[in-house]
Amino acid sequence: MAPYTVLQLLDSSAHSAAAVELIAALRLPAGSKVILAAAEIESPKPGHAPLLAEQRRARDILEQRGLRVTCPVLPGDGAGRWRSVAEALQPDLVAIGANQLRTKGGRPWREIAHQIIEPLQWSVLVARAPFRGLKRILLAVDGSAASRAAVEFLAAFAHRARAELRVLHAVVPEPMAALTVPGWPVGARLVPPGPSLAGIAEWDRRQKAAREQKAQAIVAEAVGLLKAAGLRARGRVDYGDAAEVILRYARTQKIDLTVAGARGLGPVRGRLLGSVSRRLIQQARGSVLVVR
Repeated sequence: MAPYTVLQLLDSSAHSAAAVELIAALRLPAGSKVILAAAEIESPKPGHAPLLAEQRRARDILEQRGLRVTCPVLPGDGAGRWRSVAEALQPDLVAIGANQLRTKGGRPWREIAHQIIEPLQWSVLVARAPFRGLKRILLAVDGSAASRAAVEFLAAFAHRARAELRVLHAVVPEPMAALTVPGWPVGARLVPPGPSLAGIAEWDRRQKAAREQKAQAIVAEAVGLLKAAGLRARGRVDYGDAAEVILRYARTQKIDLTVAGARGLGPVRGRLLGSVSRRLIQQARGSVLVVR
């Protein structure tokens, strides 16, 4: 397995420290390297002592896992610098603490997040403290290419963490298709039924059964691939808004890490980052990995 390159935007927060511990828990392939890029340091100064101490602590943790670690001093400031660094390094994974998603005023989607997460040229790990190990990992799947990439990522690395995997697919409820027509630009609208309401209901029942069968097949395929890689995995199909279903399951089941593909996972797809993936990053209580 080829070595990985991880770029972590390091600060002195608990969330950033959780990202370091999570990277160490993944147990990346031999020869993998981590670049610990300290936030807000253009050149070391006395006031940067806490951050430099955190950088040294992070280096010790990662090197104990056999990872190669570099701690460069980078020129420039702000999100533009991080994007330039990421473009130069072409990492396999960018890791940040969840605190980087908010400004001091509390507004979501800080400039760093917009510059790095939103274009999503790389897989992104957003870590939240406290880190309690990787006992349970939730994989959200929908059968898309991005979803399959997430399955492959876990098949390659999750067995190293010895975690239990839960595979979840959310089926978004739809109105009875036979009773709706397009209503651009405001969406579908209901129309009166034809002469055989019973026939329409039977048709709709078959459509729902077909969606259920497809959903079960998506979950079964992902679980099968993970078990073939020697992982403990079990699947579930649930119904409702995709983001709400995933967030609720992760909260109630005490999931340590939620993994999803960059796009898909719902009928509305953002130009750059899928709408569901964005909500997971912003609203999940635990850590989130969005796989490119």
